[in-house]
Amino acid sequence: MSERLKDIYEIYTKLKLNNEESGAGDKGDYKEFMNTIKEIRIESDHSKPALEIGELYIVDGKFMFLLTGEVSGFFTGFKVTEWVDFATQNDFVFKFETDEYFAFMDYELYIPKNLPMAYVGILEDKYVDVLFEYTVNGVDIPKKYKGLTIPIDDENYYQVKFRNQEIADVLPYHFNQFEVSDVIFFSELKDSIKQRIEKINYPKAAATAKHTARKGIFSLYFDRQTNILKIILDEEYVKKNALIRVQIEDDEFICLVDKGEIEIEIFDDNIIIPYLADKIDITNA
Repeated sequence: MSERLKDIYEIYTKLKLNNEESGAGDKGDYKEFMNTIKEIRIESDHSKPALEIGELYIVDGKFMFLLTGEVSGFFTGFKVTEWVDFATQNDFVFKFETDEYFAFMDYELYIPKNLPMAYVGILEDKYVDVLFEYTVNGVDIPKKYKGLTIPIDDENYYQVKFRNQEIADVLPYHFNQFEVSDVIFFSELKDSIKQRIEKINYPKAAATAKHTARKGIFSLYFDRQTNILKIILDEEYVKKNALIRVQIEDDEFICLVDKGEIEIEIFDDNIIIPYLADKIDITNA
C-alpha cells in the first residue's frame, strides 16, 4: 500500500473527525473543502431557472452534487469530492475552475426538490458530453477520466475505506426513491428466500438432475451433496453496489447489493432448479 496515500487518508480522517466533533459537519464534510468552494462564485438556485446536466450544487450546505436530471420529486446525480487521490475505476474525475474533483458514479443520489441547493457552476462541455453519454446512452466513462483500478471490495485499500465513509454520509439520498425501511442488504435476504423456497411444490413429472440455471442477471447453483443452494448475481451489479428488486412469486424485496452471492441450506429431494429459477425474478430496482 502507498505510504503517501496512507498519510493523506490519515489527514482526511482527522479533518472529518474534527468537523464532526466541532459541529462543522453542518457546513460540509470538512472545512478545507468548503473553504475552497466558498472561494468559487456560488449563486442562489433562484438565479438559475433552468437546471442542466453537468451543473454543480452544494446540497443543504453539506456536500457537492453533480446534477444529471430529475425524476418525480427528486433531482438525480452523484456526490462529488475533491480528494482525487482516492478516485477509482468506478469514478468520474474532472476539473472545475483550477481544481480536480471526482464523482462517485456507482451511487446515484435522489435529492428532494424542496431541499436547499446553492448553484456553484457547470462543467466544461467535454465533461458534460461524457456525463451525458454515461447517464443517457449507457456509454462507459473513458479511462482517462477514471481513477486507479483496484479491488473495489477490498477494505485494505485506502480508496475503499475513503469511499465507504463518504457514501455513508449520503446513503439516505441513495435510497430516496424508496422508503428507507423497505431497503435491505442482499445478504440479509437469505432467511426470507429460504422460507419461501421451502413452500414451493415442484411438479413430480418434471424431476431432473440438472443443478444449475441462468435467468436475467442471476444464476442458481445447487450442490446435492451439501444441500447448498447458491444465488449468484452478475458481477457488474456487485461492482456498482446496485439497488435490485427481488421477487419470489408474490413477495417482493428492494435490496442494496453488498455481496455477490448468498448460500441457503435446502433439504428437499424434489427440488428442480430450472423450475425454481422461473419462480424468482431479480432486476434493477
